[in-house]
Amino acid sequence: MTSHKLHKVILKDKKLLNKGSTKETYQIILDEKNINLSFKPGDSVAIIPKNDPSLVDLCIKKMDSFGELKIFHQRTKNFYTLKNFLTNYANISKFPSSLLNLFLTDNSPLKNKDNLHLYLKNHELWDMLEEFFPQKPILPQTICSYLLPLLPRLYSISSSPLFYKDEIHLTITLVSYVTSNIKRYGVATNYLCNIVKKGEPIQIYIQPNPYFLLPTSSNADIIMISAGTGISPFLSFIQHRYVKKEKGKNWLFFGERNRKYDFYYEKFLLSLEKENFLKLDLAFSRDQKEKIYVQDKILEKKKEIFNWLEKKCYVYICGNKDMAKEVDYVFKELIQKEGKLSSEQASSYFSSLISNKRYLKDVY
Repeated sequence: MTSHKLHKVILKDKKLLNKGSTKETYQIILDEKNINLSFKPGDSVAIIPKNDPSLVDLCIKKMDSFGELKIFHQRTKNFYTLKNFLTNYANISKFPSSLLNLFLTDNSPLKNKDNLHLYLKNHELWDMLEEFFPQKPILPQTICSYLLPLLPRLYSISSSPLFYKDEIHLTITLVSYVTSNIKRYGVATNYLCNIVKKGEPIQIYIQPNPYFLLPTSSNADIIMISAGTGISPFLSFIQHRYVKKEKGKNWLFFGERNRKYDFYYEKFLLSLEKENFLKLDLAFSRDQKEKIYVQDKILEKKKEIFNWLEKKCYVYICGNKDMAKEVDYVFKELIQKEGKLSSEQASSYFSSLISNKRYLKDVY
């Protein structure tokens, strides 16, 4: 599955952070006592997920089989029960076109490339089997040999080892979506938020991120720009600098939907703002008629941001790629306007921030 050394940690707690919101975001707390995992702010945890037991049972049922059937796993060269294989080793939320083609007749509409792509996007293994298996039963061993591996999922760590000893915190939004009129869930977020219970073990490994580290100088100022669960590594950054009493200034831009529901870690962040340890700018897109995003807040503060850039601050961005592209654009714009530079000069200034590792991104 992975060449990394796996560790078993215990799910200590999980807390819904935004009750009443249009989505569910959880704080996941992992107990790593007696393991002493080494990690830095900016690193990630790789979760080794398990498939939803109800979907595993459904797949077995649709194969007209039973859970104790022995299946040979080509990658590990071992035999597992069908239930074990589908739970721990196979991706059952997706399936390859090569498997689907075993069931298709020559005149099937799904032989069309566009139709095939859409079908693969909108179905999981169980409902594909429900549709095709009765007309053309195929041995479970054959079906399993085509399935893709169940891969680890990476999540930014949202706690500092100095602030929370023996714990690793994650901030995770439960992924849910509807296709073919069926509500479906992301494999790993469903595992963490819904399936695994307090006190149960979870397999993980630490994934270092050498390209998203705090400045080596404790006097360096940092600007952190995030949307949604992109706040995760910045909680780790802030906690770490707070414990170490670093003198560099900290400025966080955070964007979400509604302040009432989606202001994650509100009390903690506001307490640090009150202490003048943290400068905070918030963008809640749905709290007013015109949507406001973090890039709008950046433009509002463009003069002050440029002053920080001139004083050699570091800029960090975490969130989805679309947000990061918008932030790139407004940074180039503010550099040009506030620096009174030409377009070419502004591009050169922006490129130098990147090459000097003062403009860093962790995006998905």
